[in-house]
Amino acid sequence: MDTLYISDLDGTLLNSDAIISEFSKSTLNRLIADGLNFTIATARARETTMELLSGITLKHPLILMNGVLIYDPIAERFLNVEYLGTDTSKQIAQVFAAHNTTGLMYKLIGNETVTHFESLALPQLKAFYDDRAKNKARKFAKSVNFVADIDEHVIYFVLIDKREPLLKLKQDIEKIPNITTTMYRDIYTEDLYFFEVFSATASKANAALYLKKHLGADKLISFGDNYNDISLFQVSDFCYATANAKQQLKDIASATIDSCTCDAVAKFLIENHRTTPSR
Repeated sequence: MDTLYISDLDGTLLNSDAIISEFSKSTLNRLIADGLNFTIATARARETTMELLSGITLKHPLILMNGVLIYDPIAERFLNVEYLGTDTSKQIAQVFAAHNTTGLMYKLIGNETVTHFESLALPQLKAFYDDRAKNKARKFAKSVNFVADIDEHVIYFVLIDKREPLLKLKQDIEKIPNITTTMYRDIYTEDLYFFEVFSATASKANAALYLKKHLGADKLISFGDNYNDISLFQVSDFCYATANAKQQLKDIASATIDSCTCDAVAKFLIENHRTTPSR
């Protein structure tokens, strides 16, 4: 395999309505049939990702939850999972409790992702739940408290809140060893941020390098828009930020392409499939 193309979803392949346009879908299907090696690297879970990618003929494994999971949609199995570990998970949940906040805790049990919540009293958590629960493949579970429900299956924690409360909590969370955190604004709202905690061995970069070796690719070309794409860009031969991307990502990109609202990734692939892009 010559080149593996990896695209982020939100703010990159997805448009401002959080969907993939019919133009992008048909373009990807045509190019994949013509030999394009293409996959996704996203912070989203498998069930939501598969729903968003419905109608696209996927041939290669997907990078999910910022590299915590690598999922083969053909074999319908996970190729790699980075668990947090029981002790680490308990420390994270205890910091949440100390800050009197709550969010979501993800477990992978067998081949099934289960999303735990303690309460949906916060409007942002209720909105998240209402949106994802429409997908019947998503499994949710109510926890009395996260600490009591922690086991070896925990893979991920997510908080959704305004910037300042998350920054205060972030300082305490990052004192815990063997974790990685990422924080970025929800591009579909004005004042909410996602704060995500997962294993230190997981990243979009590590997952991309895993896939590069697994698939025998010579080069990686990536597309992204947000802070959680930085590590992916750093291990790519060429990397492209959408026009709506964070400036920090544009600064390290090979070039800036059009906005996610204009089918930027699909149009780039039309022009560059089977050619070597220039920086």
